[in-house]
Amino acid sequence: MFIASSGQPKLARAAQQFVAGLRTGAAAVPVSYLPLPQETHATIYHPAALQALRTLFKPADAAAH
Repeated sequence: MFIASSGQPKLARAAQQFVAGLRTGAAAVPVSYLPLPQETHATIYHPAALQALRTLFKPADAAAH
């Protein structure tokens, strides 16, 4: 799962708590969390989506390049 949060303090705190719960719960869901404090609700989609795709679908041999 990939989660990103903007610079809105209340939402960023909620996202951090959510991610912590996912990581420590009984199921321990694999999660990547990317705080983007410079972004807002209006601007977060494109940078977060690009990073999510790069994170979740990186080539298996990415370290070799």
